[in-house]
Amino acid sequence: MGQVTYERLTAGNGQFDVLRTVLDPGQTSAEESRGHALTECVYVVAGEFIAEVAGVDYTVVGGESVSFDGRLAHRYRNESDKQTEIILSVTPQNP
Repeated sequence: MGQVTYERLTAGNGQFDVLRTVLDPGQTSAEESRGHALTECVYVVAGEFIAEVAGVDYTVVGGESVSFDGRLAHRYRNESDKQTEIILSVTPQNP
């Protein structure tokens, strides 16, 4: 399965970024869970996916969102048989 690519929906000035991507069935956002210094919010436009955050799986379906401290190891998995479209918003962590 190919790597997930993101379409930047904002200028990306380092203060607030909004990205869009589609996860194909069976696709994951990364091979291994990892963290980075961001706050993340993911909104599901269509389909469903699993947000794996700090070793816990959260199923998120169309019209729902999940937010978390991006420093926690995380990745996204589409274990359904349909494409999943998500909008990902990220902001730097506050000190």
